[in-house]
Amino acid sequence: MSLRVFGLVPAAGRGERFGGEKLLARWHDRELLGHVLLKLGGARAAGLLGATVVVHRQGDDAVRALAAEYRCHAEEMRVKDGDLSMSLRTGIDSLKRRAAAASEQAVLICLGDQPMLRV
Repeated sequence: MSLRVFGLVPAAGRGERFGGEKLLARWHDRELLGHVLLKLGGARAAGLLGATVVVHRQGDDAVRALAAEYRCHAEEMRVKDGDLSMSLRTGIDSLKRRAAAASEQAVLICLGDQPMLRV
């Protein structure tokens, strides 16, 4: 039996300490979140990772569009002002709905503000 690993990116923060939309801030050639989603896309292409879910704030069309651009599933938070634990629960529930039930599954959680993530 092989282990199936799915990606989960909590991207519902408001970036208050950063001073605004941190995940959409440009770093080098793309948004911070774009760097993470690009690396996860590479992991999917290499067969290392299954579907990836990006959890975003309600009405956050920019993060939703970025998730779609990188072929990830966008999932809206269930509540307006949830914390990180709510993002994780929302993402895990989304993955449960998308994946066949099996005990050989794992979730790789990658924060959206880790642009130097490596495959």
